Order: sequence, then C-alpha cells, then structure tokens
Amino acid sequence: MSARHAWVGEVVGISLNAVAFVLCSSALAPGVGWLRLVVFGVDFGLAAWWWERRRPSHLAMRVARGVAFGAVVACRLLFVLEAVALAMLVGWSVPAPFLVLAAAAAVGAASTVRRRTQGVRVPAMLAVGIFVAGCWRGWDRAEGSVACAERAAVLSQPGIELVASTLPDGCTGARMAFGRLPQKLLEAPDGRLFFTTKQVSASASPFGGSICEARGTARCVGRGSGYGLALDAGAERLYAPVRGRFEDALSVVYAVSTRDGLDIRRTLPMRVAATELFVDPTAMEAGFFADARDDVGGWVPRVRLPDFRPLPLQRVLSVPADVRYDARMHRGLVCSATAAVDGPFPLTIGSVFTAEPFSVRGIGSSPLALFSWWGGCDWDAARRTAYAAVPGLGLIAEIDLQTGAVRRTHFVGIGARVVLLDEARRRLVVGNYFSGETRAFDLETFGEAARWSVGRLLGDLVLTRDGRSLLAASRVGIVRVPLD
Repeated sequence: MSARHAWVGEVVGISLNAVAFVLCSSALAPGVGWLRLVVFGVDFGLAAWWWERRRPSHLAMRVARGVAFGAVVACRLLFVLEAVALAMLVGWSVPAPFLVLAAAAAVGAASTVRRRTQGVRVPAMLAVGIFVAGCWRGWDRAEGSVACAERAAVLSQPGIELVASTLPDGCTGARMAFGRLPQKLLEAPDGRLFFTTKQVSASASPFGGSICEARGTARCVGRGSGYGLALDAGAERLYAPVRGRFEDALSVVYAVSTRDGLDIRRTLPMRVAATELFVDPTAMEAGFFADARDDVGGWVPRVRLPDFRPLPLQRVLSVPADVRYDARMHRGLVCSATAAVDGPFPLTIGSVFTAEPFSVRGIGSSPLALFSWWGGCDWDAARRTAYAAVPGLGLIAEIDLQTGAVRRTHFVGIGARVVLLDEARRRLVVGNYFSGETRAFDLETFGEAARWSVGRLLGDLVLTRDGRSLLAASRVGIVRVPLD
C-alpha cells in the first residue's frame, strides 16, 4: 500500500471513530451543542488512533498512550452499556433504516477486524453509534404517535374502556400521530376527571390545551406542557405549573376555575422551571417544585392562596417526578433523586417535607439513588413506609419514613416508574413507562396479583374515588381498568 493510501486510511479511521462518538452521544446535543460534540468526537477519534496505531518508545509518549487507552475503553464501555439499556427500553421504536445501517456497519467491522480494506478498519463502535442514534430517533417519534395495533391490544382486554383518546378520529393504518400526551390525572370529589397534557408535536389533538377535563369531548385551556395538578379545598379551583415558551418566564402557574367548564382566572409567571406542586387548603398555601437541572432550578417558590402572594423561597435540589401530599398531616413526599442534606451518600431516593414551617429531610440515602431519576413513589403514612421506583435498576425500594433507611428492594422490571398504593387491597400498583405494562403486587409477599397493558409512555396511575377502578394516562389516552 502506498504512503498516500495509508495516510487516507488513517484519516478515514479517525473520522469513523469520531462519527461513532457523536452518534453515541447525540442525546447530549441539546445541552452541549453539536459543535462541541463534534470536537469531542474528533478528540475521541485521535485518542483511538493513538492507542491502536502508535507504539512509542519514549516514556512520556507511552504514558500518553496509556491515558488514551483508558479514555477510549471507558467511553466504549459506557456506550455499550447505553446501547444495551436503550435496546431493553426503547429498542421497539428504532426505525428500520437505522437497523439496516447498523447491521451493515457491524458486517464492515467484522470483515476488517483482522485485515484492513484499503487501509481502513471500520470500528465496531460505529454500529453501536448508529443503533443508539436510532433509539433516540425512534423515541422522538414514539412520543408523538401510537401504533394502532398497540391501541387495539389495550382496548381488547376485558373491562378496559377508553375515557379520552389521544387521537381525534380513531386509529387507521399502522401508526397515527397526535399532538398532546396526557400526563397527570386528578379526579374531583364529584367524579369529574381533570388532567394535564404535554405538547409532543404539531399534529392534531383532541386536547386543545395543557389543562383539560374529560367530559365527552375534552375541554382544555392553557399553553405549554403541564405536569403537576392539584385542587383547592372546595374543589372549585385547579392549580397547575406549566412549562413552555413564555415571555420572561421558564414556567407559569395557572389558577383555573372549575365551576362552569374551565376558565383561567390567574397566571403566575415563574423564574424556575416548575413541574410539580403541593396545595395545603388549611394553610392556604401552595409550593412549586422546580427542576434542579436548570441553572436557576432546585428552588421551591411558595405562595399564599388564592392571590399568589409570595412566601420565602426554599432550596431543594431534585428532579421531581411526582409529589404526594397529605393536607391533614401537612406533610409531603418528593419522588426521584434528591441532593442529600445529610446522610452517608450525596443523593437520596426521595425526600419528605413539612409545609409550615417548611423543612425537608432526605430518605433512602443509598447508591440506589444514582438510578432513581424520574422514579415515582407513593407512601403509607400510617405504616411509615414509602415505596419508591428505581427505574434504572428496575427496583421498588421500600423505605422507612422515620429512619430514612431502605428496608428491602423488589425487582419489578427496568423502566418501572409509576407507583400507586392501593390501601384497600393491600397492593402496590407499578407501571412501566416504556412498555405500559402495569402490575399489582401483594404488599405482604410482593407476589404478582394482577397485570394489565395500558399503553406505552405511561404518565400516571390513579384510583377512582370509589376505589373500584384504575385510571391510566398513556399514549393511547386515558383508560379505565376495572379492579373488582
């Protein structure tokens, strides 16, 4: 091979390694930026080339090669683990062209592993990178569409009925797009069902806003994407923090009258990205938990109701997936990983708080907290026990509320995020966000008592006021599951 061909082969090899790095890291692009990601990719390609092709004799160069070896192996191991995790969770969503390209790259890597073709060796990580990028692309598409076969399978289960559909006119063909995805569910004392929605695409949707009521044709108000939802004492006003593009605000809180339909009566702009909330009807107070991933996040703005008069800010570094609040005890539970105030580990699986005076205490100080991001939870206050999802490991952690210690764990499947306590039946209902598989476990033995499929992208599970049915929000819509 001529020196010129050898040089071209080296450049192509470095470029393929750089492309593999960028594809594997593509999920970081919105935060890091594509230009910076490409620079990191070129650095990775050069490090791989230095390790594979250079055998320096000088001590300093050998040390540099060792550093390159460590960096390359660490990145490759991380990317392989990422690919395995994504395959388990969202492998079903990968578009066919990505699978074909990944297979072609794998064949190319296998054929050049011992002998280079025209001086080029195709890195195996290129196939991994294409598959990872396909997973993220498929995931984006899955958030804004539903497979008609999936919808039919959910509704074919005995007794399950569709309360509100994400599609305006039924499902025809293989897949149909929709604009809004239901998130949080709340049933009022009079049986009216309210819910929030997330904007996932520009497609048509029967949900015309971020806060809706399911009564025949859904009535909706508000912009952006809603997550948390709470009622006041008289069930006449809804409060919902909503994220979106607002002038001089990362989020807003809507106060919505429920007397005759839905009517936004007051709007509170927020300088933090509020996602969850608690409302204390006795103290006439509301608090809004913000996402600590944002530069100004991690704060809990509190206000007096109903005029939104501000109260002192509180600091809680968390990425709240859910908030449970007991107004009788003036205590609440924040789900998902939280920065520890004290304890042996810097993160906790969740935290408990009191409203007045406001104070926070972490629970579940354990390495499990590293895998508890976006995990939901529920609690049995009488038995001083919290049940928290650890989605990254597929576990339910049973936590002592008094000591904060993890008593025991139960494996329920990777991706389990939504947790609901059914006290009357002494069961814990656990929903898998990615598959939509929802299972009820006996609290004494933790054996499986029932199982349903309610649709992928499972956002919330609630019991109806009479306790006879389960309501689930997914990309199929809102479905009712009979329990008796």
